[in-house]
Parts: sequence; structure tokens; C-alpha cells
Amino acid sequence: MRIRTLDEMRSFVQAAIEEKERGDQFPYAIYDKQLSRLVGMTRYLRISRANRNLNIGWTWYTPEVWRTAVNTECKYLLLSQAFEVGGAVRVELITTTSHSRSQRAIERLGAAREGVLRKKYYGLDYVVYSIIDEDWYGDGGVKARLEGMLAGE
Repeated sequence: MRIRTLDEMRSFVQAAIEEKERGDQFPYAIYDKQLSRLVGMTRYLRISRANRNLNIGWTWYTPEVWRTAVNTECKYLLLSQAFEVGGAVRVELITTTSHSRSQRAIERLGAAREGVLRKKYYGLDYVVYSIIDEDWYGDGGVKARLEGMLAGE
């Protein structure tokens, strides 16, 4: 999705709020304490309480924080909340096949690449990644990996 105007951004944020009110999604604003300003947005979406799974997506950051610890910390907090508080057994992260920077970022987290869904949304092909509870909690798992990255290991 490309947002080109302030009105498009307002519509984007309003849609996220409406989805939250319906319980379908849960949007988060991302605030960088070092910069003292908002630097992006992300959401839980496709929340299935019955199946104990959800997606993390619609994530975007200002280029100023690309390749910093912002995404690592944000995903650590989201995954901790999903698995440890929400009792999730599966979290999916999905990106387009053409978005190689996002694919690398997701793989860096330790998510497992599951495959490509052809023409899934908006006529585009998507790469599906997942982290399941065993991946999160396991010895040397995603949680430990992200904690190590955040500690500077």
C-alpha cells in the first residue's frame, strides 16, 4: 500500500481504529524514545482466538530507523505479548515476494519460511513465515535469539 497524502494516512489510521473496535485487529503506534517521536506502525491482525493464532503485519517504519534495533525490539514485544500473555500457539508474518528487505528482516527474527501464496491479496504473491510456540520457547529459540540481539550479542 502506498500512502501519498495526509488524507490517505488519516483514512489508513481510521480503518485501523475501526478494525480494533471490531476486535479483528489491534494496531500499535511505534514510538522511538531516542528520537522522541513516532516512527511507524504495526498491528496484530487476522486474530483467531479459537485457534490461538494471529498475524503481525501492516508494519512500516520511517527510513530513519531502518536497520536499527527498532524492528527487533518491536517484534520482541509483540511476540512476547502474543505467546506469553495471549497464549498464542502460532504467529504469522507475511510479506510480498517482491519485498526482499522485509523478507530479510523477518528471517533475521528467526521465523520459518513456509511458502508462497500466489495472488493472495490484491493480486500479489506473498511469502508466509511463522513462529510457533515451540520456536518461541525452545532452547536457542526465537525469544532467546531476540534477547541476545537486543543485548548486543
